Amino acid sequence: MHQREVYQWGERVGERLGLGHWQGQMLAGLSLGIIEGRSCTLSTVAEHLGCLGQADSVERGIQGWLNNERIGSEAEVEVTYWAENRRRERAWHSVQAASRKR
Repeated sequence: MHQREVYQWGERVGERLGLGHWQGQMLAGLSLGIIEGRSCTLSTVAEHLGCLGQADSVERGIQGWLNNERIGSEAEVEVTYWAENRRRERAWHSVQAASRKR
């Protein structure tokens, strides 16, 4: 995963949910890390976000963001929806790329 991808996703997520820049970036990193790592375990998520820094630092940042009381359950629902759409989009692109190779 590239840093540019996280930033672009963060802009979209932040705009959609009305989050500030850094909140959108953290949410983007979290959702992409879950998708890439195929796990919700923060250490696994952080390992798949190497483009954002060392895994232990990324994990601490995510933990701090998750403990932010200003992030409500509405955002959690939106994240789940967006992450699932992103996963489906990537799967579709993978199928398309595989069919082109044949």
